[in-house]
Amino acid sequence: MKTTKGRRRALTDTQVQRLLAWHSRLEAWQKQRQQVPTLRAFARENHIDARTLPRLLPKLDQKLELLMRIRDWHCAHRELLVARAQLETLRGFAREFGVSDNTISGALRRKGEYKQASPELLSTTRFHRKVHLDRLKRMYLY
Repeated sequence: MKTTKGRRRALTDTQVQRLLAWHSRLEAWQKQRQQVPTLRAFARENHIDARTLPRLLPKLDQKLELLMRIRDWHCAHRELLVARAQLETLRGFAREFGVSDNTISGALRRKGEYKQASPELLSTTRFHRKVHLDRLKRMYLY
């Protein structure tokens, strides 16, 4: 059985579920992000200065193969930015739930497992704990 010492639980089960769902979407985005190189890495790979790369986009009549690769990268990068804009931030969750960033990080790190019962289940947990302690006291084990 987990210990109940320490501060009371700050997040509800529904909030933890939302956090875990968000975290899985963020991990999927991060995997997608690894597929698309950054502007600097793409420019270095194609031997182009990163500052001139955006100016080359409209000129499709020059160096067609290179420009097609640039355009493909640009579209993939734009899709990546749109996908990231749809994800909430960890700090936003902390502000919404009224807890610290560390509380959110801890909930994700422990995959939603807390030391104490959620506020919705607190009364039933206390009842079961009291019954268990009474049984132990009757057996002289507590």
